[in-house]
Amino acid sequence: PQEAMEKFTVLLSKAPEDTDALFAAGSLLLSLDDAAGSGDMLARYLAKKPADTEGWYLLAAGAERQKKYARALEAYEKIVALDPAQGDAWFGETRLFLTVVEEPQRGLDVLEKALAAGFKDAAAVKALLESPGLMERDKVEAALRSRGLLPEQARTAPGTVPAQTPE
Repeated sequence: PQEAMEKFTVLLSKAPEDTDALFAAGSLLLSLDDAAGSGDMLARYLAKKPADTEGWYLLAAGAERQKKYARALEAYEKIVALDPAQGDAWFGETRLFLTVVEEPQRGLDVLEKALAAGFKDAAAVKALLESPGLMERDKVEAALRSRGLLPEQARTAPGTVPAQTPE
C-alpha cells in the first residue's frame, strides 16, 4: 500500500487535478489510517466531483476517525441532500447525534429518516446499541423494534442480566 501511495504522489505531482487519482489516494490513505491525508485528498476530489456520495462517505469516515464530528455531519448532510434515500448516511448522523454530539432529539429525528429510507444494517445497529454513551436508549430501541431491527441480545442494556425464562 505504501508503494501505491508513492505512485499516486508522483501522479498527482504531474496531474494534481486528476479526480481518479485523488479519489484512489484518499481511499488508500484512509485504509492506511491516515485520516488527515485522506481528508485532504477527498476534499480536493469532492471540490471537482461534489455529487459523488461515495467520496462523501469516505470523507465522513475519515472525519469520524479524527473526531471531527462537525465535518462528518456535514459530509452525511451532503449525501442526504444529494439522495434522501441514503439510509446509511441518515444512520451515520443518528449515531453521532445520539453518542458524541449529544443532541438526542435530532438523533431520534434522523433515525426515523434512516428507517424510512430502508436502513437495515444489523452490524451498525448492534454497534449503536453497544455504544456506552447512547442517549435515549429506550426510544432508539422502540424505533428499531417497530421496524424489526432490534436484535434479541440488544434488548437488555449493557451490563445487565436478561430475565431467565422457565423451561
